[in-house]
Amino acid sequence: MTTSPKSPRKIAAVPVALSMVFVAGCGKAAEKVAEKATEEAIENEVGGDANVDLNPDGGMKIETEDGSYSADGEGNVNIETEDGSYSSSAELPEGWPEDVPVPAGLKIQMGSSADTPQGLMLTVNGTVTTAPDKVMADLKKELSGWEMTQESVIDQAGTKMANANWTLDGREVVLSATDMGDGTVQVMVAHTAPTE
Repeated sequence: MTTSPKSPRKIAAVPVALSMVFVAGCGKAAEKVAEKATEEAIENEVGGDANVDLNPDGGMKIETEDGSYSADGEGNVNIETEDGSYSSSAELPEGWPEDVPVPAGLKIQMGSSADTPQGLMLTVNGTVTTAPDKVMADLKKELSGWEMTQESVIDQAGTKMANANWTLDGREVVLSATDMGDGTVQVMVAHTAPTE
């Protein structure tokens, strides 16, 4: 294994930078020190310039020549590069199509959007108490105008899962529902639409 002479320095800089981020809550001067230490750690790691802004609410924004990363104090994340973007939060992603329903009673854990080679993919993940096959049957009914291209239900060795795909006018909807064995069903619904 080959290592660069900077490797120990890089490894040491990251925990120092992270600890400085936690100290940032102690005041404006500490925040500036934490920002500078974090910038230096990132610059050493990526080999370029970095700009770090820490917010009093626990959020941060990092900008490099390759793109930007931002997170707020509530777990919402946004990443942008020349290759595309990704964002996530604990709600339905912005732009979710009105003609694509989510399962009734879905407790959203994460909603995200990502640029993919197939187009903009919006995804929502969460839990319901409805059985996986019922989740699929309900969505199948709601998407009756769509072509169902794949459908499977597995009930084997205590594992219950339902998966399905639908298409309409170049758009695709994917469903995955898995019984977690604790009274909840983990659900993922994704919608992909070609970008112009």
